[in-house]
Amino acid sequence: MQHACDMIRRERGPNPTCRGLDCKSTELIKAHIIPEGFGRDIRGDGPNFVISRHRTGQAKPQLGEYDAGILCAACDGKLGVFDDYALQVCRNFNANYRDVDEKVFNMPDVFEMPEIDGETLALFFLAVIWRASISTRPNFRVVEIGPYEDKARDVLFGAMPLTSLRAFQVTLRRCKQVGPVKPDGFYSLPVRVQIFAGRFNAYRFALGGFQVAAKLDARPFPRHVDPFLLGKGRPVRGLFVPLRETIEFQAAQKLA
Repeated sequence: MQHACDMIRRERGPNPTCRGLDCKSTELIKAHIIPEGFGRDIRGDGPNFVISRHRTGQAKPQLGEYDAGILCAACDGKLGVFDDYALQVCRNFNANYRDVDEKVFNMPDVFEMPEIDGETLALFFLAVIWRASISTRPNFRVVEIGPYEDKARDVLFGAMPLTSLRAFQVTLRRCKQVGPVKPDGFYSLPVRVQIFAGRFNAYRFALGGFQVAAKLDARPFPRHVDPFLLGKGRPVRGLFVPLRETIEFQAAQKLA
């Protein structure tokens, strides 16, 4: 699969066209895979850090990695609507969330954001994965969504509803600050993983203080996961997890 993907990338030639739906523009821009607003928030007065499959270190460029061969300004702007919404959700998490009584789901550390649009947030996470999948940048070669690539594009550009992409389901965990390190002080690039004891193929990454597990697998999650899936008309729910217990933080510690 990866060899076929590389062949397609090479065949695009020196004048690639926009990968947006039905777009033939060759006037492409530096489209960020991880929106630059997240990099700006993380950076503050100093460098930000990125965790990928190959390395943990300062992000280059400092506002996040971009690809100048995938999208025109108009198509990038359409996805930017999801980017902007997610950025505000992450920035205002403390004002938007509430704790859920552990008796409701028979588990502790559940949060809920009832006023947040779970569908728009899910579309943002899909946009990150889709941009990574069509990128030629080395850090994103591990993201290959195969038969879901065109379907994801159709959903993101409004040709199909999100519910038509049934293989795509997203769950969230919120990193809880422990000590001086803030949970939104770094991000990790999407990597392919198997979750639920290896039963489902998914992409995991950390961004804006969240840990994201985005399943792209025809097999549906177990029913007990349903209250925690992002989607239209659903309260956004997830679990708190201590930052120091996350794989991303442990990788960042190696840098220190």
